[in-house]
Amino acid sequence: MGSVCKGLATLYGVFGSIGTIVMSYSLGKIGAVHRADRTWLLTISVFLGMGLMVAMICVALYTLGDIHEQLQSYTFAGRSGLSDLSGLSEDKETKNKRLLANGGWKCPDCGSIHPSYETTCKCGRSKND
Repeated sequence: MGSVCKGLATLYGVFGSIGTIVMSYSLGKIGAVHRADRTWLLTISVFLGMGLMVAMICVALYTLGDIHEQLQSYTFAGRSGLSDLSGLSEDKETKNKRLLANGGWKCPDCGSIHPSYETTCKCGRSKND
């Protein structure tokens, strides 16, 4: 999917640039009072406006393709080796010990372990009581 988005960005860039040139040429002549004249302000405005729009869409498509490829590589890396990283799958006892070691507190009423930044237990007891 990522390479498809990048390919679409390239195709849109090429055909969008050609379309921008054709449209600015055509609209510059149509806006002129006499057929031999050209409205340069309209020609340049259409060229810049359409060119900017084509560039923004190309960048968006290419970025979406890049993001998709990055997410896909993280997914594959997660399946192969991320499960052994510490902290991702720790049991409840290890988590409680870590919380208490980092300044956490234990509720005297219900026994729940909380991080230091939590000031109230789920049972309603305050940290400072």
